[in-house]
Amino acid sequence: MRISNNGEFVHVNADTVRQQDRSNVSHGCVNLSPANGRFFYDWVQMGDPVEIVGSSRP
Repeated sequence: MRISNNGEFVHVNADTVRQQDRSNVSHGCVNLSPANGRFFYDWVQMGDPVEIVGSSRP
């Protein structure tokens, strides 16, 4: 799901669950576990704000 016009996305990758929250395994995108991805895609609607916290990137 694209969250900006700058190439930022939210996506699921089950192969990287162990690395999530420890290293950048998605090259700057928000990478979710399958369970968190299901919740996100079931509840987030077009136009909902997405706030990224805990990142050193502006």
